[in-house]
Amino acid sequence: MSSIEFVIRYAFAITFLFVAQVSAAASTQVFSDQIAFAQSVGDLTIEDFDSLPTNSTLSGGEFVGFDITPFDIPGSPPTTTPISVFNPVAFGFFNANSFPNTLSRSLGVSGFDDSVPDTFRVIFDNPVAAAGLFIGNVGPGFTTVEMFDQNGGAISQVSLSIGSPGVIGFGSGFDNRIFHGVASGGLIASIEIVNLGFDGDAIFLDDLQFVTAVVPEPGSCALAVFACVGLVFRSRVIQRRAICRDGHRTGRDEFVR
Repeated sequence: MSSIEFVIRYAFAITFLFVAQVSAAASTQVFSDQIAFAQSVGDLTIEDFDSLPTNSTLSGGEFVGFDITPFDIPGSPPTTTPISVFNPVAFGFFNANSFPNTLSRSLGVSGFDDSVPDTFRVIFDNPVAAAGLFIGNVGPGFTTVEMFDQNGGAISQVSLSIGSPGVIGFGSGFDNRIFHGVASGGLIASIEIVNLGFDGDAIFLDDLQFVTAVVPEPGSCALAVFACVGLVFRSRVIQRRAICRDGHRTGRDEFVR
């Protein structure tokens, strides 16, 4: 096998291992327990919305690291309905379990209309390695949570209801909440939460949390591969020169003899 063939095969092997590592890193884990999620993913950035004034309205672009946009219909343009900040105290004991704690403020749509879905889209400023949030008031119908990559491809999808494992509060009514978190090496660019209409209640979002991803630059990966190839090529050249010198000496010794 020539040096060029050896270098090509070695470069292919390195590239294959790199792709395999990236693919392995892209495995997805789903959590319904926030403590387990936090322990698994590490350093979390959490937006609990508790600093926002109760009953204030938001455009969704007030946050650091992400935007939240309400939609009437999944995939449709944004609605003109703003996001409202709610406090469980204002709802009385009936909705206390819809929030992580009784002092917590949560987000919902302004003006409840049961004939249309409550749909939110969270778009991160930069893709994240893990993301999760609490959803309050899941009903007997399904609330769908889907996470997407930068190209719009689905990373994970789950349908939540009062019968889902991990529901906290009254599973037979709307006074409940559930945590949903996903850890993925595939990098999460956005989250879409869809609560179907005609379910008798609206959902609340709270404690949005995520882990900033450390993304190696493609140029750095390519340079690493080329550096390895260069080292291999250099070592092969040195080895061939040594063989040639040894062969020349052997031939001269035989001539002298």
